[in-house]
This record gives sequence, C-alpha cells and structure tokens, in this order.
Amino acid sequence: MKREVHIEIYRIIAMFLIIICHICQESTNTLIVSLGQIFNVGVFCFFFLSGYLYSNKKIENNKEWIKKRLKKILVPFYIFMIILFLINFIKKDLELWLIPAYLFNVQYFFGYTTGGGHLWFLTIIMICYFFLPILKKIETKINLNYILVILLILGVITSYIHFKVGYTFLYLFTFTSGYSWKRIEKKTQIAPIKSLVIMGVALIIRILGKKLFDGTPFYDIILFSITHLMLAIGLYCFIKEITKKFTIKENIIIKHLDELSFYIYLTHNIFISKPLQFLKLPFPYLINLVISLICSYLFALGIKNIESMIERRTKRKKEVQP
Repeated sequence: MKREVHIEIYRIIAMFLIIICHICQESTNTLIVSLGQIFNVGVFCFFFLSGYLYSNKKIENNKEWIKKRLKKILVPFYIFMIILFLINFIKKDLELWLIPAYLFNVQYFFGYTTGGGHLWFLTIIMICYFFLPILKKIETKINLNYILVILLILGVITSYIHFKVGYTFLYLFTFTSGYSWKRIEKKTQIAPIKSLVIMGVALIIRILGKKLFDGTPFYDIILFSITHLMLAIGLYCFIKEITKKFTIKENIIIKHLDELSFYIYLTHNIFISKPLQFLKLPFPYLINLVISLICSYLFALGIKNIESMIERRTKRKKEVQP
C-alpha cells in the first residue's frame, strides 16, 4: 500500500491523543480527567482510518486476509502480554482467569488485567476485520448509507440490553464511516477552516450535551459516538488539506513514528498508569512524564524487534522445509 504522509501524520496524532487521554485520567483534577473523554477520540480516529484504508482493497481470499490481519496485531500483542503478565506476577497482581480472555483477544467483553485495560481496542479491531468481508459482500446489495443507519440503530438499541455489545456496533459504525468516506472523498473536499468548524461544533455539542444530559444513554451512547466521529473526520480533513497546502513530505521521523504507533499504543499505559506508574516517581512531574514516554518508546521498539526476529526465523524454517 502506497504511503501517504497525511495518513501517517493522522495515525501519529491519534496515538498521541490516546496517550494524552490516559495521562489526563491519572490526574487528581476533575476538569483534567473530563478532558480525557475528549482526547480519547484517538481511538475513533484509528477505527475511522482502518475502515478508510481497506475501503478499496480487494480481498481475494477472506480466510487468508483475516489470518494476515490477525497475525499483524496478535503477534506484538502476545509479546506484550507475556511481559505484562510477568510484571503483574512479580507484583502479585496477576488474575489467572483473565489469561484466556487475552489469549483469545476477547478482553473487551470479559475484563482487564492491571495495565491491560486499554487493549479492549484490539478486540474491537479484530471484530472489524471479521466484519470487513461481510461489509464488502452486502454493500453490493445495500447502499452504504443504509448500512450506516442500521449499525447506528443496532448500537443504540443493543446498548440498552448490553452496553459493550451496543458500543461494538457503534465502533463498527465508525469503521464503516471511514470505509464510506473513502468512496466520497474526492467529491467532499473540506477546507481547513471548515474542518476546524466541524471539530468546534462537535466540541460545543459535546460540552452542552454533558451539562444537559450527562449520565443518560442519550449522552453516553449517541452524543458521544456522533461527536467523536465528527472530530475524527474533521481532524482527518484538516491534516490532509494542511499537508497539501504546505507540501509536507514524508521524512524519517514521521515514517518511524508511524511504524511504531501501534507498538507505542500497546506499551505506553503501563508506564503512565499501573502496574509501573512512572508518573508517580519521586521527581518533578515533567521529568516523570518524559521518562514514561521514553520508556514507552524503547519498550515499543523492543517488541517490534522481537516480532521481526520471530518473522525472520519463521521465514527461514519455511524455506528449509522440503
């Protein structure tokens, strides 16, 4: 797949938004904690981008395609979880019953081990991968707009029955929105100022909605999902047009951070939050934050290198086999 600098920058910013979200959640200030609910739009950016990137991609063999996608996320995920479970075991905070949930990547539905709460995302992106071949098949019979409406309705209705199942449909709605956006992108170019307006309106709706409807399903389900999708789309359009306007080109730093974005997503939270909590080291907060980010980066780099080593060994074994 051809590398596009605006997509790389968008992915990197989404990663940093998630990191900021988790930093906010560790604050003792209620206002800062509530800001974390805005910054977690980074997850919606990832879902939107995933749907966008696979929109025009042909899938010749569904099983092989899903197998490759799962391998891409599960190998580094398993490497990380082995280390995390070891840390929790040493700290006597290991819940053995959760190991099967992470083994089958269904932790979103069954609960989280210490330091692994943010990995609910992997369950949902796996579901998106399973859903994509179905989406490609049914879009030949049903208009994408109707599919979006169906997913949104299913999300709202099932949220009253089971909150996490409902949100699964809403995340699929976001994924499908990215899938659909790719199809209309050329006809729907949005200038940077309009993108900022979209994001501004989303934030205003969110703030007013929180004041008027906080704690209600209308706010927690509908307003949350719609405003985050608006923010994700607005941010994407803004970055795309800015990179074109200022002819921002790919460079080594952007490429490197983009390639590491998933791995940093895996690793960052154990340093910011439990089990290691480097933000609470006996140093000034800013120093603790820098240490946390550096360790997240180095840990991510280590996981990526281990994954590459496993891939090389697997490839050699296949070449040796008769």
